[in-house]
Amino acid sequence: MLLNRLINFIEDKKENISWGYLYAAGLLSTALIGALCDCHFNFLIAKVGYRMRSSIVTLIYKKTLSVNAATLNSRFSIGEIVNFMSTDTDRIVNSCPSFHSLWSIPFQRVVTLYLLYSQVGLAFLAGVIFSVTLIPINKMIASKIGDLSTKLMQEKDGSLKLITEVLRGIRAVKLYVWEAHFVRQISRIRSQELKYLKGRKYLDAFCVYFWATTPVVICILIFVTYVLMGNKLTAATVFTSVALLDMLISPLNAFPWVLNGMMEAWVSIKRIQALLQVPDLDLHAYYSPLPDSSYDVVLREAGFNYGKDLTAEERLKLHGRPPQKSLKGKGNGKNKSVSKQVAFASPGSSSGSNEADRFYLKGLNLKIRKGAYLGLPFSTATLFA
Repeated sequence: MLLNRLINFIEDKKENISWGYLYAAGLLSTALIGALCDCHFNFLIAKVGYRMRSSIVTLIYKKTLSVNAATLNSRFSIGEIVNFMSTDTDRIVNSCPSFHSLWSIPFQRVVTLYLLYSQVGLAFLAGVIFSVTLIPINKMIASKIGDLSTKLMQEKDGSLKLITEVLRGIRAVKLYVWEAHFVRQISRIRSQELKYLKGRKYLDAFCVYFWATTPVVICILIFVTYVLMGNKLTAATVFTSVALLDMLISPLNAFPWVLNGMMEAWVSIKRIQALLQVPDLDLHAYYSPLPDSSYDVVLREAGFNYGKDLTAEERLKLHGRPPQKSLKGKGNGKNKSVSKQVAFASPGSSSGSNEADRFYLKGLNLKIRKGAYLGLPFSTATLFA
């Protein structure tokens, strides 16, 4: 509106020069205030994004430590958890500006179209009709991008899982000369991943096409309709309308990207939610009160497994007497026994009790928090040789 007043002032030679300075100062002030608000908004969004990232990563990390390891490994691979903490977290964090754009873009459109109406009258409806026709197209593109994003993340999880397994067993792979086989497997998954990525990029190119053509088409439609309605184009009307149409460029161009970002964030939220819905380990169900105070650690007829079909030990019996409980020797299943103590493995049909503040393992030297396997209050205990 200030631009319209300034152009009218230039055309009218009888206007007082002070009005020209006032309009120019108003344009400068609005530009400075807009830049200041934009920088402040970006700073606050970045601040919120950093907090969200740290909170989500911490939440995922805590969740992986609070569930049974066998249950976690049966539902999610290491590659999936890595993607949760990297790619999915990035998409959720990047949805912060998209969320605000989701409500601010329609608001900008309404205000700009009202100002266009004040300049060209009902001719602005030509641009409105064209914009409305773009809504189902944008929705279709956003839905397709969401589907491709879901499939892309699934293929990424599979490739990371396979690569992790190959690196873990690289000695066996080299020993049995399985390099070509695993290269083919990884290449097959990567080709599927690139297929979905290519589909997304084609849709992105389609969005760029809209970004380049939509403002020009709207401008032409409005001016043609304005002239056909018997009106005369003036310099003030043309320049003001073009400036207002420029204000529509960013909302019109950004809306497909906003929908894309929100769809990707929603997919990532559902993926992380699947991890958070895994039930936590109930230590009270894992352990029972010790009936005989002469023992600190008791396992009776215990059977444990690291999965549905993988049984670690059958009919395990362990009685630990104070003041020292020890498992000596090499190859006696110390790691498995420790797994039972810290509730790492899943109990089959067993009875277990533990009231010890510490226990000792021959040949093992590490520090744990006292009661970490019992859910007791925090203190420090040491396992040492």
